[in-house]
Amino acid sequence: MEFTVSRNFTSWLANCGISLAFTAYEVGRLMLLGHTRDGRVSLYERHYPRCMGLHATSSGFYMGGIAHIWRFQDFGPDYAGKGGYDAAFLPVQTWTVGDLDIHDVTLDGNGAPIFASTNFNCIAGLSETASFRPIWKPPFIDRLVYEDRCHLNGLTCAPDGALFATAFSKTNSLEGWRNVGTGQGVIFNVSAGEDLAQGLTMPHSPRVQGEHVYFLESGTGLLKRAKISNGSVDEIALIPGYCRGLSFLGGYAIVASSTEREGRSFDGLPLSETLAKSQQPPRCGLFIVNLSTGAIEHYFQISGEVSQIFDVCVIQGCTQPMLYGANVDQLKLLVKPGVPIA
Repeated sequence: MEFTVSRNFTSWLANCGISLAFTAYEVGRLMLLGHTRDGRVSLYERHYPRCMGLHATSSGFYMGGIAHIWRFQDFGPDYAGKGGYDAAFLPVQTWTVGDLDIHDVTLDGNGAPIFASTNFNCIAGLSETASFRPIWKPPFIDRLVYEDRCHLNGLTCAPDGALFATAFSKTNSLEGWRNVGTGQGVIFNVSAGEDLAQGLTMPHSPRVQGEHVYFLESGTGLLKRAKISNGSVDEIALIPGYCRGLSFLGGYAIVASSTEREGRSFDGLPLSETLAKSQQPPRCGLFIVNLSTGAIEHYFQISGEVSQIFDVCVIQGCTQPMLYGANVDQLKLLVKPGVPIA
């Protein structure tokens, strides 16, 4: 595994006082990206099978995996060992949900974890008595069934609790979305019970920012936004690859990109022609986009074992984090008392 960065990438991280988490699901790697005190890239990774959606909180983040929802908490630098790390993220909670093909993960208006279950074509929450609690399914899906019928993948929650979701198509048969061609994707305004935008090619990663739902049209390589009030869609930037994974910091978008999709090429997608015209090869990495200009100002590019990234999130308040895996022999030694009893 090799990586390269743009000239001022680590300076941008340092000036913002942040680090980034991203998931390389095909190889089961959760990675934390930051920088050392002397400006070198710091990349810390641990194995979590089919790690997918991420959602940052004030002191950690949630992640969807092959059979679990995970919550990671920063225990602080005292638990980080040697190496200059300023944060140590531990998996402090896990919920076993089974293979739901979890994609995006977020928190609802009450702060509870919810997620997109692609295998069940629905938005789901956690349950104390079952694998999951169905919250919503598209109206064209006639029943709750263990079949990926429309590739419902994206989910976001607005500050007022409104939900938005993305799917590749409005199909109601097993893998029907694979046979419909381009331009069949949709963004659902779940709370309003209507479509926000249609005619999209493989939409992913909806994220509410102000009056818009930003999203990635993966089949075209474009970062776009749809206005919540009327559904009008604007193009923001071209990303050089199959883009999935979107986060924001101030006036910037952090966009993840892959060089392939599930082992397949881009043949048949508008993205293939777009990359050819711009004479750009597909790239796997993270791209920092200035939302005012649409320009890619910084990037982190990775190659070798990692060719697909699903999601990215911003971790505030630390610049060189480390991470623990789900190794009981390690975790049993990491004990942090809570607030003392008065």
